[in-house]
Amino acid sequence: MADPPEEAGGGPAAGPGVAGPPRGRQRLEALLNRSLRIRMSDGRTLVGAFLCTDRQSNVILGSAQEFLKAADAFPGSEPRVLGLAMVPGHHIVSIEVEPPYPGGTPKTPERPQKHTERPQNLLMDPKNQLRDPKTTQWIPQTN
Repeated sequence: MADPPEEAGGGPAAGPGVAGPPRGRQRLEALLNRSLRIRMSDGRTLVGAFLCTDRQSNVILGSAQEFLKAADAFPGSEPRVLGLAMVPGHHIVSIEVEPPYPGGTPKTPERPQKHTERPQNLLMDPKNQLRDPKTTQWIPQTN
């Protein structure tokens, strides 16, 4: 008798009496978009959001930052921003899940509201430029 067909996810096809995705896949799905710290064989450390992996254990990180090992880094050096990064699986030494922020997602500072009304003491010329009547200086428009 033939084995049940395999799906792209690696587990048996879903059907009556068949369990859901394998436990390993569920654990990986639980880590999606979590912040990971990956130590590489050359001593560098990458920190970023876990986006995906493949069968060769390559890892894709979003919003990644690179930290050099202590011997190479200058004291107080800033991390290098990489953005989207692919880490080859054969270079990975260890992976740590960063602890979540207390209370859920990190707080982003609120941007000040853009002021849409023009101050009353400014004059406008036909080219839609503003001029301060006190200093008679033209104020460049930013749109």
